[in-house]
Order: sequence, then C-alpha cells, then structure tokens
Amino acid sequence: MRKILVVDFNGTTPIYTNYFAKNLKSNKTEVEILGYKNETELKYLKKEVKYIEINLYSKLLNYFCYWGYLFIFAKKYDILIIEWLPFLKYSVIELYLIGFLQKRIKKSELYYTVHNFYPHNSQNIKLKKRYEKLYKNLSNLLVHTNETKIKLKKIGVNGKISEINHGPLYYDIDIEEKKDMKMLSMLGTISEYKGIEDALKAMEILKENKFYLYIAGKGDIKYINKLKKIICEKKMEKNIFLKEGYLSTEEIIKLTKKSAVTLMPYKQIEQSGVALTSIGLNTPIVGYKVGGLKDVIVNSWNGYLVNSGDYEKLAYKVIETIDNYENILLRSKILSERKGWQENLKLFLESRDLNE
Repeated sequence: MRKILVVDFNGTTPIYTNYFAKNLKSNKTEVEILGYKNETELKYLKKEVKYIEINLYSKLLNYFCYWGYLFIFAKKYDILIIEWLPFLKYSVIELYLIGFLQKRIKKSELYYTVHNFYPHNSQNIKLKKRYEKLYKNLSNLLVHTNETKIKLKKIGVNGKISEINHGPLYYDIDIEEKKDMKMLSMLGTISEYKGIEDALKAMEILKENKFYLYIAGKGDIKYINKLKKIICEKKMEKNIFLKEGYLSTEEIIKLTKKSAVTLMPYKQIEQSGVALTSIGLNTPIVGYKVGGLKDVIVNSWNGYLVNSGDYEKLAYKVIETIDNYENILLRSKILSERKGWQENLKLFLESRDLNE
C-alpha cells in the first residue's frame, strides 16, 4: 500500500482538492489532504478523504505549522503533491521552503500542480520571475492543459511535465434546479480577462430572442461600475443582471444548473473552474477559442468555441446550442466520462511503479 499526500495549505481550492484527492484512492493507495478544511465550501461534497488539519489562533501560524509537518513527516509518504503556494505572490520564502523539502526527500516523490502559469492579471515582473524560478527548480510538474505545458517549455523547464485530467466538478451533487432556456450566465470573479464587454455586445443580438445574461461574483468595484454604465447606456437593464458579491457553493450549483448556456468570451485562460463546473452540471459552454478552453470544450459535444473577438458568431452559436440542446447534453456526458478524474491515478501508478 502506497501513501499519497495532497497539500492545499490554506484551502485555496477546496473543491478541486477534494475531487482530485478522492479519485487517487484505490486498493493500492491511501490518500490524505494536508491543509485547511473549508467546511463551507465542502458542505455538499462527499468527504471521502482524511484531512490533516491544524487549527491554531491564526492562519499564518497554521500555515507554517503545515510546513513543519511536511518537514517532519514527508518521508512517510510515497508521493507529495502540492497544489498551491499562497505566499509566492508576495515573497521568495516558499522557494527556499520547497528547496529544503526537496533535499529532505527524493525529488521524484514531489510534484507541484501548475494551475495557472502566472496569477490572473499579474503584471509584476518580480512576481513572474519567482514563478519561473519555482518551475525550473522543481523536478516534477503537473499541468491540466497543453497551453500550460507549452509555456513551461518556452522558459526552458527541463523537469518532467505530466499532463493530467481536470475532471468535471459537482457532477455527483444532488441539488435540483429547473433549466431556464432563456438564461445565460457568467459566474465567478468579475474580471476584465473574462471578456464581459464582448458578452454585452453579443447580448445586443441575443436580446431579440428574449435571452438574458446573469453575471454574478466578486470583482473590482471600478470595473463593475464600468460594466453597469455600459448596460445603462445600451438600455439593457432587462436583459443583463449584474450581482456583485460572494457566491456560495449552493448558489454556484443552482445558477449553473438553471442556466441554458455558460458564456465564456475570455481574452485569456489556462484552466477554468467555471468551465469544469459547467461541464460537471451538464450546462453547455459557448466561448472564445483561447488557452485551456481548447482542451476541455469540443465543438458540438459540450458547447462551441469561436475565434476571439467574434462576438457576433458567439451569439449565433448560443442559438445553435439551444437548437441542438438534447444532442449536446448527451455528447457532453460521454465526453466527461472519457476525461474523468480517475485517469490520473493510472498516471501515478505507471510513473511510480505503484502497480508492482
């Protein structure tokens, strides 16, 4: 029996971490999660993986205690998979901590998942150099999209890069919500990289078909005010609903299930929790052909992708999706089963010879 430890120090991605970890469990492997167990986010998930959680008086103290646990107990695990390094945005300290950890164990036992090459909307040169140095210093990197793999190779990463599946999210959640075939949605962070302005342009076409767009999530207040001004100027208040603020897990699930289509006219993206949530809840996606979206969306199977900036075609593909809805839902389910989480265990079994 081999032991795997999945590390998500501050509970940065609790939903992802839970799905990823529980699908590494088998009759040949034991899996544990080290980090903050966000009960609010995990409320609706089946908790099938043991958490090792430290609850002291501050998150910062907990964080460094988690590192202490790693330094002391790392050798009892056959594989360590670190999901996020939350302080790398602010400091080089995690570069030293990772270096020390690699010296404590065999380099072949440590993996780091590159979720996004750089943090979203990052323009800080020093920050980018920190991430590039991290990638070059690690022996094993995990990626979910070919887009990320290409970027790593461009900066001269010589370590082993393994592409793993990012399976659908919330596919096993039993929350009922009736579809509204006129509702389109853009959920999660309200940010410029999501191309919301192009979505508004598409809605000028789609409003003739009685469609409405529901935008919801947290975001920069200046950008949100800019969007509100555009909506007002175009007199589209009846077709665009913009709700600012935190979305609970239940709200995300219900709004996604209610939506007929998830709109994703993104300017750039490597991987998207919004996309995998939409796929997991059987809501087709219509978006731009950029970054990691090309790895998860296959035209006429789980949605459509059009060339970046072509908001007119984006609108027409929404109509085409609705016209072929039942066939797309059926094909989407087949595709999700092919690209499920379970395939990742096979990768580790083969690369670590755990099947011997």
